[in-house]
Amino acid sequence: MATESLLSIRDLQVHYGTSHVLHGVNLDVDRISLGMLGRNGMGKTTLCAAIMGLVPATGGSIHFDGQNITDATPEKRAQLGIGYVPQGRRIFRSLTVEEHLRMMQRKGSAWTVDRVFDTFTRLRERRRNLGDQLSGGEQQMLAISRALMLDPKLLVLDEPTEGLAPAIVSDVIDLVARLSADGMGILLVEQNIHAAFAVAQNVAIMVNGEIVETLPAADLEGDTELQKRHLGIEPGQVMAEGDIT
Repeated sequence: MATESLLSIRDLQVHYGTSHVLHGVNLDVDRISLGMLGRNGMGKTTLCAAIMGLVPATGGSIHFDGQNITDATPEKRAQLGIGYVPQGRRIFRSLTVEEHLRMMQRKGSAWTVDRVFDTFTRLRERRRNLGDQLSGGEQQMLAISRALMLDPKLLVLDEPTEGLAPAIVSDVIDLVARLSADGMGILLVEQNIHAAFAVAQNVAIMVNGEIVETLPAADLEGDTELQKRHLGIEPGQVMAEGDIT
């Protein structure tokens, strides 16, 4: 089945044993940035894992770039052009920065080690450092760079600003915004609502394993009632980083 959207999810169901986690998720991601918001435990990370084939769908379908990938392996999804930056970064402690990148290098990719180092000058400086010698911000830069080495059409990022200093958060936001402006599809799961507003053109809200709202980010930013109802943000409340997940 062909689809106009880069990523098209229909009636997606996911179970963990007897627990029903995703309840008929419907979502479309085009070559623009989509932010995913919701309180803790609503199923956002499970959705990312299902998109990547890390947990099996028990119902529904996932199509990417016109192909049915519902039962495809994680490797096949990466080959087709889905990049993934998981929550927690998952950097190898015993590999250097450059080894991480060369391990993911693909022949003919627009993203090369030199291009990554031109984009993240800090990583060039740390190219011979091991993963466990990097700061949290440097590890996140490396996690994003590693995904870019596969030259993805869609980049799925699960809480990329979590635990980062404000200056590094700004750098990450700027990079993701540039990737989106260059035509890369972005699915941004964020616990920092302000980061989502800064990057995303549209936002989706997940509640109890379902997408209950999909709307322009500017509309949610101006709708305090909707923020309160689904995200628990009171009108006039000053949100600290990480308050909304």
